[in-house]
Amino acid sequence: MNELVSVIMPCYNAAGFISAAIQSVLDQTYTNFELIIVNDGSTDKSEEEIKKFDDMRIRYFRQGNKGQCIASNFGISQARGEYIKFFDADDVLGSEHLEAQMKRLNGSKTSVASCAWGRFYDGNPDSAKFIPETVWKDMKPLDWLKAALLQKYDMMGAWLWMIPAPLLKLAGGWDERLSLNNDFEFSIRLLLHSEEVLFAENAKFYYRSGLAHTLSQMRSRKRFEEGLLSTDLGCSYLLDRDSSPEMKRICANRYQEWLYRIYPYFPDLEKEVQQKINDLGGSDRIMDGGRISRMLSATLGWKANKRIRMT
Repeated sequence: MNELVSVIMPCYNAAGFISAAIQSVLDQTYTNFELIIVNDGSTDKSEEEIKKFDDMRIRYFRQGNKGQCIASNFGISQARGEYIKFFDADDVLGSEHLEAQMKRLNGSKTSVASCAWGRFYDGNPDSAKFIPETVWKDMKPLDWLKAALLQKYDMMGAWLWMIPAPLLKLAGGWDERLSLNNDFEFSIRLLLHSEEVLFAENAKFYYRSGLAHTLSQMRSRKRFEEGLLSTDLGCSYLLDRDSSPEMKRICANRYQEWLYRIYPYFPDLEKEVQQKINDLGGSDRIMDGGRISRMLSATLGWKANKRIRMT
């Protein structure tokens, strides 16, 4: 078990976080890796932070601002490793992460390894809470996807996976039309080309949350359209494999989440998404909120509830 791992890190304006991310890669117990950093046109001091590190395993590239998917695909084109690990510039890897995932794969070129993850908000990875999920075990890919999407909050980040390079080539890289929700499409496509998902319990991933500038919090029409396209693609892959009522409800609930976000900003998109939900047989997903919010939705409807929450 000494195959080269290519860790691909796209970076855009991550000066406040990227040093910790890089250091967590350099601190890995598995040492046969290359860290490919693709600076996607950062305008802050990200490059300054990157260049503080002097390690022959770091390969640094800079391009104009073209988006995470294009930066990730460029990283793939430069990768020399037998295995690929995608890693965001604001997160942190546990020191045994790469080793644990490589041990679980044990040379497989047809399966992916998953990991345990915890969320932290205060800038201190040690505060992350690792809450076991139903998918924290070895599973067949379609079963993993069903179980993940049936959770209240699914996590589909591409950073979950250790990916054999031949499998990534078979599944294909990132869809460069996407930015928001791009992991959803990518992970579904990747897993549906895999034989098995192997859970690496000791591969800890520390996921930073609460950043005000993250794409997931943007409300532009373009972002919503990209998010819906990713959902269209991901759900089409799932339904091509399994068109059961359960899978249709899973996809309808995914669209319902988008409907809750889109309303009342873009009525035409709202109408389009509602039709997709209807075509799939309807959704049972309830809008997030506390007791009062649930009561308002039950009495006045979720749209009125959201308008009240927006005031």
